[in-house]
Amino acid sequence: MISTGLRIGEALSVRWSAVDFESGTLEVQATIVRVTGEGILPKEKPKSKAGWRVVELPAWTVSVLHAGSGTVPDNPWGVVFASVTGRLRDGRLARNVAQGVALPRPPIGKQRFLTHEQVRRLAQECAPAHDTLIYFLAYTGLRFGR
Repeated sequence: MISTGLRIGEALSVRWSAVDFESGTLEVQATIVRVTGEGILPKEKPKSKAGWRVVELPAWTVSVLHAGSGTVPDNPWGVVFASVTGRLRDGRLARNVAQGVALPRPPIGKQRFLTHEQVRRLAQECAPAHDTLIYFLAYTGLRFGR
């Protein structure tokens, strides 16, 4: 859903009923929230009034969604990105792919963004299969600690 500009909670709450394959759009109807004592739940209204919107999808995104439409486990919410067990996902990563990779650190207070060398090492050592995504995230504002 990187092509849509959706917040992570909005993307994880997209329902199949909100995807219009013919017009190539999806309606943002909810977001995912973590509620103490209840777990992960869909919040039926996005963060703001402007959050409830219709988003145009690139043709390649529509193709990917259409191809995956029969492979998602049944889930009571009808969400596109359910876990393999049919549960809701939240925005947390399952594990830190950079754990154990020694990236050169800049002097404290001197630099807020990753250097080209840090991005290259992160892409090569952590996620070679996803290096394009690493480069995209890094060059669009990935900061230390995120």
